[in-house]
Amino acid sequence: MSVQRCVVVLGLFAVDVLGGCASDLPVYPAMSDAEALATIADRQGLVRSISAECDLDLTDAQGQRVRLEGVLVAEPPGKMRLRAWKLGHAVFDLTLADGKAWVIVPSEGPGADRLDTAKIPAWRVSEAIDLLGPAYFRTARRSGGDKRTLLARGPAFGQDDVVCEIERLTLTPRRFIVGSDRTSLASELLLDDYTLVGNLVWPMHIRLRGASGEMLIRIHELELNGDVPAGAFIPPSRAKALP
Repeated sequence: MSVQRCVVVLGLFAVDVLGGCASDLPVYPAMSDAEALATIADRQGLVRSISAECDLDLTDAQGQRVRLEGVLVAEPPGKMRLRAWKLGHAVFDLTLADGKAWVIVPSEGPGADRLDTAKIPAWRVSEAIDLLGPAYFRTARRSGGDKRTLLARGPAFGQDDVVCEIERLTLTPRRFIVGSDRTSLASELLLDDYTLVGNLVWPMHIRLRGASGEMLIRIHELELNGDVPAGAFIPPSRAKALP
């Protein structure tokens, strides 16, 4: 299913999708750790919206796995719409905005009961995207590293010690480690297969790992900073609020 078709189904926006093909990433000269963090913050702060066609691989704590097709639209911080299908049948339609979450799951048909709504990693996905915004990097400070990797530590989601591993050459975040005392968050966030879209970079693979399982988002088509109508993040009337 193409992004253009999925977007029409979602009714969220009508824009041409830029290909997310791999490109050589910009290479940065040597700079201080503070300058590196400021550079990342400035660059990530230019990302106003994300639109993507993706595959979602969900694995629970018992090792049971399901693969879904999805379309993701986000305006960080805190706004996201994610819709998923299995073999062309709707599995869920998730909306996050203003600190709240809503979901639609089919009550009948092939897509019904494919996924327990309590197991949908709603906040984990939204928080992962928010971590790629500028806020964390504006407050984070160096905590270690070597010639290849910069280790930073800073506040996020009510914690003071979220760790980030950054590749120095391309100034791309590769791994976040979140304290295990917050069960609503993934304990580890892995980012790779970065691509260049204009002058912006974005990971095409986003992997979240935690005690409750693992989620891998594999982006096929990506657009950054496309126009998204204000109504994109208004939950449908049939949507149910998530705790």
